[in-house]
Amino acid sequence: MDQVVGFYNMFPDLIKATIVSARQYDECWHDWEGSCLKSTGNPRGVPIQDLFIPQFFGRDAPLPKDHAEWALVPEDIRNQNNTYIGYSIEDECMKRPFVPTEGRPRQVWILGKLSKFFTAQFYPYSRDVWVRASQELNVEFVSAFNEGDVFPGIRNLRSIKTGPLFGKEEFEREIGQSLAIVGLGDPPISPTPWYGLCYGTPFLNPVKTHLEDDGTIRIARSQHPHVGALPEPHVYNVPQSDRADALVADDQLIEALRKAITAHERFIPEAMRQDAMNRRVMEWLNRDWKGLMAEKMEAETDWVGEAKRRELIL
Repeated sequence: MDQVVGFYNMFPDLIKATIVSARQYDECWHDWEGSCLKSTGNPRGVPIQDLFIPQFFGRDAPLPKDHAEWALVPEDIRNQNNTYIGYSIEDECMKRPFVPTEGRPRQVWILGKLSKFFTAQFYPYSRDVWVRASQELNVEFVSAFNEGDVFPGIRNLRSIKTGPLFGKEEFEREIGQSLAIVGLGDPPISPTPWYGLCYGTPFLNPVKTHLEDDGTIRIARSQHPHVGALPEPHVYNVPQSDRADALVADDQLIEALRKAITAHERFIPEAMRQDAMNRRVMEWLNRDWKGLMAEKMEAETDWVGEAKRRELIL
């Protein structure tokens, strides 16, 4: 953080925000010598309202409970009050030529790089679904897991023990020539489905449903709720009731996949375009963060008490 403080003092009127890691933020707050944060005893420090933490999942940031606005997140996560900056896939994915469906091999990509996803808590299907789906739909399931042995019916393109690491170019090529991407329940909010849509590759999103007492069906969990909010033919939500077994989910997957492996075009949601991200960045930088922090300082919390004891200057 010494370098951060140095730059801040060199260009105090030009720096509107400083992005630091969670570790750096935590170290800065616990810098009891007072050389990091701006205070009456350290007027050359960084104002605390200018420090922001990037958090991919919008959690685990060392921020006070009611200061979630200072966490920058990649998705518009509801009920967390984080600052949604997001990212754009437009410029990067448009560099790769579009492969028409008729020019693609009969392959379907399995989303996941860790073989433990097949036995994880949210894995919704049976062990044998991949062989069955391959036979019924005349497709081959491929992926790049960290181990050579995965479930029958899936060809692993990567093995730490026997093969090379799977690079970005190889990964994007495979996504761009696959007929669909199938989720396993994990990992959540991965960027891969967004890139797939730009390459014309739809996503099959596992969702866990719950039957309420009044007969309504509620989505209890979605692997990628933001992608899952899009309609067919871009995304196919594959429901699995919490009262049904894996074989029912297998049937749902195969029927959704039967629809998904038809012809598709590129699709880039407006929120994923560069102009949209630029607007969000400007809104973030132009927000009155000093005023917001002043409001937070009116609360009676342990954090505010400590901030006042240290005589922080906004």
